[in-house]
Amino acid sequence: MIAVVQRPFPPLAEKTHRLRSAILISLFVFSFLYIFKPFGLAGVKGNLILVTAAYGLITLTILLITQFLFPVLFQKHYDDQKWTVGKEILQTMSNVLLIAIGNFLLSCYLNFFSWSIDTFVLFVGFTFAIGIIPVTIQALVRQNIHHRRNAKAGSDDNRVIADRKAPSDSRFLIKISREDDEADFQAKAEDILAVESCGNYIEIHRKEGKPILIRKSLISTERNLPIDFFRTHRSWIVNLPLVSHVDGNARGYILSFKNASIKVPVSRSKLNDFDAKLKSLSKG
Repeated sequence: MIAVVQRPFPPLAEKTHRLRSAILISLFVFSFLYIFKPFGLAGVKGNLILVTAAYGLITLTILLITQFLFPVLFQKHYDDQKWTVGKEILQTMSNVLLIAIGNFLLSCYLNFFSWSIDTFVLFVGFTFAIGIIPVTIQALVRQNIHHRRNAKAGSDDNRVIADRKAPSDSRFLIKISREDDEADFQAKAEDILAVESCGNYIEIHRKEGKPILIRKSLISTERNLPIDFFRTHRSWIVNLPLVSHVDGNARGYILSFKNASIKVPVSRSKLNDFDAKLKSLSKG
């Protein structure tokens, strides 16, 4: 079971997708309560639309907090390269439980329930018991789908790598100016494996020798690199012709290099562009 919850899982979706998901879930809660009228809603004497809308608004508020505020406050926990099946289950169940608590408190305020610890524990415990099984199954199914798809795509990329031609600009001289007025960094393209963002610095990983740390942003660095370099992730740029192997998992790809220990991630949003770029380079 420990191995299962530690499996890589696709990280949080893009902000627009998260917002759309939160709105759709909230609308579902509102519509379900308004149409089926559970929890004594059939006996509401006031405006039923306003009452059910209040439940939907609580749901939306909680989802916005967990989907947007929490990732900012707890960045290490939400690191997309460390997101696992276990974290996904925990995230989803946290949403379910927080929504249950919010709706329970609203129900007490509307006198649908009498406030007591026993009632609270029963309400939240019942919600948890019902939610944990489908949430776990959904997470495992999604992980398996993404893993199989990316593993197959990674295998296809490895065949492209095996058949590719020599890079077109491997001897291109790269010059990266520093923002701290130190001497510029220069090297042949064929000597640079990847460039990693490290806060206000970049770390240049080379075929030989220790990485070079330079005060410069990754965005400005990208402008100085030749066409064979590709932005795989918000923190990484790789020299595509030097990639020796692609491992696909549920998060995306992990790129390896011959005789080097570094592993470079390809984020989910970059997978299609990476595949297309790799194939275009293989054609010369």
